[in-house]
Amino acid sequence: MEANTELEPVPVSALAAALGLEGDEVRSYGPLAAKIELSALDRLASKPDGRIVSVTSMTPTRFGEGKTTTSI
Repeated sequence: MEANTELEPVPVSALAAALGLEGDEVRSYGPLAAKIELSALDRLASKPDGRIVSVTSMTPTRFGEGKTTTSI
């Protein structure tokens, strides 16, 4: 499978707004990366579950937890 390099990244602030996340639930790490507070799960519990979770990272944590561990 070949990667699609023609797509432009979406700013995380726009993505967070589209998902209904509030400002205090998103901790931005630049324009294209963020962490989401777990409290958002409780607030959005009545919403339908999503179908896709995308987990990306540059390196595993110091405990050796990488993308596969996080995804599972």
